[in-house]
Amino acid sequence: MNRAEIELPDPPFDPACWFLRDLVRLANDGLGLSVTLCVDGSVVTGILMAGADYFDHLSRTYAAASREEDDLADNLRKLMDVYKAVYVDGKAPVSRGRPQYIHLKAARYLGVVSPRTDLVWRGRLSSVSGFSLGLTPVGG
Repeated sequence: MNRAEIELPDPPFDPACWFLRDLVRLANDGLGLSVTLCVDGSVVTGILMAGADYFDHLSRTYAAASREEDDLADNLRKLMDVYKAVYVDGKAPVSRGRPQYIHLKAARYLGVVSPRTDLVWRGRLSSVSGFSLGLTPVGG
């Protein structure tokens, strides 16, 4: 990545951190870094994932939960595939280098004990008030 590819903040104020936005852009290209985020008073930790992978995960989750005659689950899977296509087909702001959302896999909340390790999480990039690279141990 050269200087021309690095997105610097727009003057006078950019509501999303330009460094975190670049990490999200790299995640959308397949690089999965672990992060810990402060978001609206909560702390969430996980591994950055591409937006397309987030919706693909949701689609697979609905497929696994549905019965053959379950039209609602089938419609939800199809809807998730439409959202995924936004990322894959280059129609989303991420294709223009300005991602608006951050996605995590293996997401956990600080202070919350949960046996689940397959949670995915989506949040507005502009809502992240701070972050660190690496996972933070969770528990209550």
